Order: sequence, then structure tokens, then C-alpha cells
Amino acid sequence: MFQVTPACVSDIKFVQPCNKKICLDPGISAPAPTSNHKRSVIKSPSSEELDGFFSKISKAEKKPAILKIVGPYAEEFIPRLNSASLPSPMMDLYNPELLHSDYLSLLNECEAIASDLSV
Repeated sequence: MFQVTPACVSDIKFVQPCNKKICLDPGISAPAPTSNHKRSVIKSPSSEELDGFFSKISKAEKKPAILKIVGPYAEEFIPRLNSASLPSPMMDLYNPELLHSDYLSLLNECEAIASDLSV
């Protein structure tokens, strides 16, 4: 039976697969690294583009879950019956005043909400 002995982590060379292939197979010619690569800047979609996108995906046969938290489309996901056994919709948790809060403020807010929840 063939046995494999584990190597110490310090002896393992963690490299990218393409670099490892280059080291293992000297016959492969690697493209020369260039420093002239320009990173393309991807701009955020405008509100009109987002509205159009959400409108298109809302017409799909199976509704994507992201629509549960998008204002006008969230209504479709809210149960029609007011039942104490069902949690309140996620949109009720949205608070625009917290958009520019620091981490600790958000953490305190989350803890306050979590303490109100029961399973």
C-alpha cells in the first residue's frame, strides 16, 4: 500500500497554480509580466438602470430573492395574513438614518433588534 506522509506547513510552497505549473514544467513559456495593465473602472449603475433591472427580473416566472428587500417589489413577498406566528417583513427593519453610522452603532442596533426576535 502506498503511504503519503504529510509535510510541515513551512515546507509547502503556496503559489498560484499557473506559477506552480511554470516551475514544474520548464517547457512552458510564460507571458512576461507587464506593469502597463490598466484597471477598468466600473461605475455604479444609475437609479434608472437599477429600476429597469429590478423591473425586468420581477417579471420572471420565479422571483429572485433580492426583490424581497427592494422597496416596491417587496410587497409581493409579504404574507397577506397578519399572523403573530410570522416575523415582520425585512423592509420594516430598514432605517435610512443608519446608512452613515459607524460599526459600533450598527452593532448596537443589530443587538437591539436581535433581542426582540424570538424563535
